[in-house]
Amino acid sequence: MIVSIHQPNYIPWLGFFHKLLLDLNLDLIIFFLGCLDKIPNIVLSSDIKTELTGLDKILYILKNQNATKYISGDGEGSKRYINEQLFKDNNIELIWQNYKHPTYNQLYNKFIPYLSILDLLFNEGPNSKNIILCK
Repeated sequence: MIVSIHQPNYIPWLGFFHKLLLDLNLDLIIFFLGCLDKIPNIVLSSDIKTELTGLDKILYILKNQNATKYISGDGEGSKRYINEQLFKDNNIELIWQNYKHPTYNQLYNKFIPYLSILDLLFNEGPNSKNIILCK
């Protein structure tokens, strides 16, 4: 069943079989970033061996990857475990993201935010990149 004008452009790709949900998620991330003209360099945290947990593990991974910035949501859950001084001490810029969902055309009257990128792509097609980049 087709529910949007752009859906046929993406559905064939979604038909691939994946044994693990992780594999599907990674392929979706790579595919959708490609739709946005972005080339990802994905490193799984499970591939970086350490016994550390929590914020110590995050900082270890960031240093392992030579990161200079870390983006975190500005909600209470993130603020509960983030120690801003530790980021400064490790020369990593901490960026608090206050996400404001962009609006776009959806099939029905009332806009519903926080749906999947599938909804954006199916409804806006190639214009999705402009919406994500707020152009």
